[in-house]
Amino acid sequence: MSYVKEIFEQAQIDAKKHTLEKMGEDVMIFPCGFAWVELECKKSDQLGKEFEKEGIMSWDPYKKSYYFWVGDYNQSMMHKEAHAEKLAEILSADLFREFKMNSRMD
Repeated sequence: MSYVKEIFEQAQIDAKKHTLEKMGEDVMIFPCGFAWVELECKKSDQLGKEFEKEGIMSWDPYKKSYYFWVGDYNQSMMHKEAHAEKLAEILSADLFREFKMNSRMD
C-alpha cells in the first residue's frame, strides 16, 4: 500500500468521526448537495498522479485539478461539507500541499 493511500484512509476515518460528532448521525436533513476535495495542480503532478493511480482522485481537465467526491451522508450537504472541510485540512497538514473543499447545492 502506498503512503498516499495510508494517509488518505486515516484522514477519511478522522474526517468521518469529526463530521458525525459535529453534525450528528441524522443525514436525512436539508439542504441536499455535494461536496468534494480538490488538489489544484498540473496533470503531471506526482502527488496527483499517485492519488489517481490508487483510485482515490480523478482529474478534472476543466478545473485543472484532481478531486475526490464525498459520497457518504445520503444527500446532506452540511455533512458532506463538514467531511470535505476536515479531510482537506488533514490532507493539507499531512502532505504539505494545499487541498481545498468545495460544494454546491443540488
